[in-house]
Amino acid sequence: MKRYFLLFLLLSCWSCEDGQDSNQQNSAIIGSWNFVSENGFSDYNCTEPNDDDELNLPGASIYGTCNISTNEISQSINYEITKEWMCAMMDGTLLDDGSTCTSYYYGYSVNIDEYAEEICQGLIDQSSNGTWNASTGTCSMAQSDFATYTLNSDATLMYLIRGECDCESDDCYSESEAECSSFGGEWFIENDTLEISMNNESLTLIDKDRWEGGFCDCEESNDTNCNSNLNQSECASVDGYYDEGGEDCHITVYTKN
Repeated sequence: MKRYFLLFLLLSCWSCEDGQDSNQQNSAIIGSWNFVSENGFSDYNCTEPNDDDELNLPGASIYGTCNISTNEISQSINYEITKEWMCAMMDGTLLDDGSTCTSYYYGYSVNIDEYAEEICQGLIDQSSNGTWNASTGTCSMAQSDFATYTLNSDATLMYLIRGECDCESDDCYSESEAECSSFGGEWFIENDTLEISMNNESLTLIDKDRWEGGFCDCEESNDTNCNSNLNQSECASVDGYYDEGGEDCHITVYTKN
């Protein structure tokens, strides 16, 4: 469960009129914002909804806040997922008894109650480990992010700078360089460019991405022969994932608190 940010900084403008517009938009963005929605797309221009987006599956809910100052942004996001979501991740449907997950694609049924806590605790994609509540049948996770940013002259593009931790440990969850090092990870700086639009009390962030492929991803492989230089067939033979590259787009909407 990847996270996205809103960023604004007042820059020098080329004309008095442009400067006033940028000032007004920058001032309007400062403050606290409530998360409303996030939609993923499988193309760069945000026209083809991504049916494989995990957050679009039934049984997932997100809420949180984003606090923006003149050059810093902090975000606290909470995720809650249910057994319905877990079953959908298995390409299944949760029956009315609330426990039986039936997958017509794979042709089997399982009692999701037997696996729910284990699944919950294993969810750690850039967030804290999940906490399972058996009485409510929900898995809760929290994520906190921090970044600095700058803004272009007309306040339509955001340049995000944040630290990320690259580590192989399944328990690696790091919000700081020191914490990342304690897991044996490597701390690196990530840069991103996002688009912003505002409409009254609504703030929309658009993140478009293209990436190059042509390598074998061995993160999930236990085969010692797996390496990034393998071709597609060789990669498959050692349980690697061959990344062919691609593009996507995410649109996130916030409202003023």
